[in-house]
Amino acid sequence: MKAQLSKNTNSPKDQIPADTLAKWLSAVADFKQRYKQVIGLLDIHNHNQNISLTNVECIGQCPISQVTGLLNKMQEELEKLLMDLSQASQMDRLVRKNKYKKLAAHTQAIEELNHEAENVFLLASLSAS
Repeated sequence: MKAQLSKNTNSPKDQIPADTLAKWLSAVADFKQRYKQVIGLLDIHNHNQNISLTNVECIGQCPISQVTGLLNKMQEELEKLLMDLSQASQMDRLVRKNKYKKLAAHTQAIEELNHEAENVFLLASLSAS
């Protein structure tokens, strides 16, 4: 007896719109790069602090508190995304109808953090004086 493949019963309404998914993928790729850059800024600052006797509170014209605050927000958003993704695999079909809304919300939050990271990098690149 041959095993029969089950047919996919998801309707098009259950699927994530392609543009939402593409926008999310792009935002996540940018987010990954910026996350690494933020960590790099803090690593460089911490290294410079270790070899210097002065306590510098800025990277360029960007306050350290702004950089660490951004890193904390980025980590929180990653945790939310991972939690939602792990729950998504456990959701039943009725709940999946609205999953693109959560994905769109995550995309918006990630894009805002990416924009904030761009501002931090700009300030950090400016001379402290």
